Parts: sequence; C-alpha cells; structure tokens
Amino acid sequence: MSKTRIPLMLLLVLCASLMTGCWNRRELNELAIAVAIGIDKAGNQHQVTVQVVNPSEISKKTSGVPYAPVTIYKMRGDTIAECIRKLTVESPRLMYLSHVRLLVLSEEVAREGIRHTLDYFSRDREFRPDFYVAVSRHATAETVLSLFTQLEKIPANQLYDSLKNSEKYWAPTIGIHLDELIDDLIKEGVNPVLTGISVKGDQAKGKSKENVGNIAMPTHLQFTSIGVFNKDRLIGWMNETDSKGYNYIKGNVKGTVGSLLLNENKKERVSNELIKSSTKTTGTLVGGRPHITVVIKGEGNIAEVETSKVDLSRAKPVLELEHAMNRRIEELALHCIKKAQQQFKTDIFGFGEVMRRSEPAFWQKEKARWSEYFQKLTVDVKSDIKLRRSGRVGNSFIREMEKPAPKE
Repeated sequence: MSKTRIPLMLLLVLCASLMTGCWNRRELNELAIAVAIGIDKAGNQHQVTVQVVNPSEISKKTSGVPYAPVTIYKMRGDTIAECIRKLTVESPRLMYLSHVRLLVLSEEVAREGIRHTLDYFSRDREFRPDFYVAVSRHATAETVLSLFTQLEKIPANQLYDSLKNSEKYWAPTIGIHLDELIDDLIKEGVNPVLTGISVKGDQAKGKSKENVGNIAMPTHLQFTSIGVFNKDRLIGWMNETDSKGYNYIKGNVKGTVGSLLLNENKKERVSNELIKSSTKTTGTLVGGRPHITVVIKGEGNIAEVETSKVDLSRAKPVLELEHAMNRRIEELALHCIKKAQQQFKTDIFGFGEVMRRSEPAFWQKEKARWSEYFQKLTVDVKSDIKLRRSGRVGNSFIREMEKPAPKE
C-alpha cells in the first residue's frame, strides 16, 4: 500500500465512525418527555400511569386556549415494559424516560412486594437512577400524579423539590433514589424505608383546574412519614415523630426545628433549630450478645422563645436548654428503635450491617437469626448537640413586657 493511500484510508474510517454517532437519534418533536411514573395493581396486572410534559403549554407566554401543563397516560399490562411500550396506541409520541424525577408505588403494590416492579427501572438504559421513589398512602399512584399543583406547573417537579427541601430543612421525610433503594434491598443487615405521599382534600377536585384557581387549594399533596419494609414488602408506617427519630439514627438530618415545653400550664415553649448533625454507629459483643452505640453530634441555634423565664444572657439557662434538647433527641431515637423492635420486628437502621463490619465472625454464624437478635438488641443513644447562637437578639422582649411594675 502506497504512502498516499494510508491517510486516505484513515480518513474514510474516521468518517464512517462519525456517521454512526447519530444512528438512533430522535427529534424532540417526536418524543413525549415523561417526568413521573406511577404503578398500581389492576387485578393480576400492572397499571402504569405516566405524567408527560406538554411543552407548548410550559413555554407559552401569551394567552390562548388553556391546556394542562402535563398530560396523563395510563395503560394496563402483564409487565411494566409491556405497559410502557403499549402507550404508543394512545400517545402520538414515543415515551422519553431519561427525565423521570419520581416513581410512585401504590401502597397495594408496596405491600405485595416491589422487587419485580423495580427490575424494569434498574434495567432499562433510558432511566437515570437518581429519581426519587415514594409510596402513595390512601390513594392510588394514578391519583397522586393526576392532581394539579400551584407553585410549579409540572406536578412532578413540585413533588421532587418538595421532598428535597423537606429532607433538607425538616426531618420526618427522606428522599430515596432508585439505586439507594436497590442497595438496601440486596444488602445484609438492613431493610429499606420509603417516604409516603398523601392526598389531602377532595381527590375529584384535585384533578380539575379548579384546584389551582383558589388562594387556598382544596386539594394538595403532602409527604407524610416513612414506610417500613421487611425485605421488599411494606409492613407499616412510622408516625412523624418516629420518622424524625429514624433520621437522627441514620444521620439523615440536615436541618430541622424542635420545641421544648417549659410550662405545662402556660404552654411556654422554646424552639431550637438544628443546622447540622452527624451520626456514628458502632457495634460490639457484650457477653456474647450484640450491643449497638449511636452517637449524634451537631450544632443548633435558639430559634424562638415564648417565655420570660429563660435568661439567655447567662450560660447556665442555655446549657439547661441544650441538655433538654439532647434528652429529647435521645427519646425520639429510642422510641423509634423500640417501635421497630416490638411492632415491626425489622431492622431498618442497618444495625446488622454494623455488626457485620465490626464482628464478622459473629455475623457469619448468626446472621440467619438476626431478626431474633434485633428484637432484643440493646442500643445506647447519646446526643451531643451544641447550641451556638440565639438569633438576632438575646433575651426575648417578653421579659421586658412581663417585668413587674416599679413600686411607687
């Protein structure tokens, strides 16, 4: 082969490789951009509901015929993959799944087991594993995805942002991504949890534009507490208080507010704002039995003072508030553990995983009996949160208002 032909051949190979780069391209106007998917049971079949963006309505800047910002498509089938592909008989566009932000599983689906449901979402190459997974409570997944929302035109975006913010600034909720959920399902010594979504108000009104035509929405969606799973089956729900305790134990609390009742009669309270926290969990054997220690550390501020009895200019009252706040956090955590041991009999905290790492010989021998060990497990919880600041002011003006009048 001559020297002049070698560059020509290389050029042809390069051109051929570039031409294959867009072999499977799809134009934007040929796609239906899915942002949320709901899974319900329909007899022995699946019912899949897909929330699809209406791009012309989202980008509209002028008035005209009012269309909904999203469209709902639903289909029944024996498998989820079949349902998704079958949607082409109704949708003029092929479903594009890379922008899904939320997967909602109905409570019925969750109680029967989610392992088979999740396989499709972990297998299909279009899905990114960073979308949230949640469980609908007292409503179908279809209903959850069919409600109009106010602040965000796209309901899936509102749900995604609401869960992200409530996880960051409140504590009873937790955003679980698909890959995290699957990791908890296959890992030894831990069982998964998922946050629940409830419909508050009239479900029928929530599906009409009347729902966003009022200052106060008659129907809205709300993330509630966390659902407890035994392997892949939902077995019950924690209340809001226990859900907060769970997140303290797992080190999920990024920020929250808690209150302390100082006077039962006058209802005087002090609120503390947690601004950061971390949790360290260790395990060991004591007398041949597993023993867990949970240490919670962090920093907080005084957020609100509804009493004149607390003098924030002195160190002692602040230390007393700090001590009371830490005792309250310990109570929340211990109550959550007790509920998991006695009511659910399921290790959702990963204490078994802690023992597997710290005492591998014990774990290999006794892991089949971990459920029995967990129900009698001794857990010590120590909270060490430091109060750093009291806000823009020191003592409350209430102290000045309630000062006794000077004697004449």
